[in-house]
Amino acid sequence: MIKVDVNKHCSLNKAVRSLFYKKQNINNSIYYSEEEKKLLTQEIERDIYNTWEKIRYSLNMSKG
Repeated sequence: MIKVDVNKHCSLNKAVRSLFYKKQNINNSIYYSEEEKKLLTQEIERDIYNTWEKIRYSLNMSKG
């Protein structure tokens, strides 16, 4: 069984969830043009990917 820093990973999961909500809000907004939505969504998706990579790296390091 691997040892996981629960507080750290809960924070990262909250960060990912927050980014998903932000992405959803942007896509549902009438205040952004389609081009702006596309650019903002790409930035958020990159942030989500980077956050998940941090989680995966941390879990791999925990395994030893």
